[in-house]
Amino acid sequence: MQVLFDAFWDGEYWCARGTSHDIFTQGKNLDELIKNVKEAVEAHFGEDIMDGITIIIRIIVEVHPIETSYS
Repeated sequence: MQVLFDAFWDGEYWCARGTSHDIFTQGKNLDELIKNVKEAVEAHFGEDIMDGITIIIRIIVEVHPIETSYS
């Protein structure tokens, strides 16, 4: 089974929201977020099923236009 998350920066924390399962977690940085996602999936499904789960985290970033000044 695959569990897909969308991850995004909310201005203070990295947040991950499950797209097909009701799971949400956050972390101060991406390393902490990944750790917390694994723990949240384990809590949601139970420890016994973890070997059959693939976790996919899709990182969503907002890109702003680059302001340039031409002389």
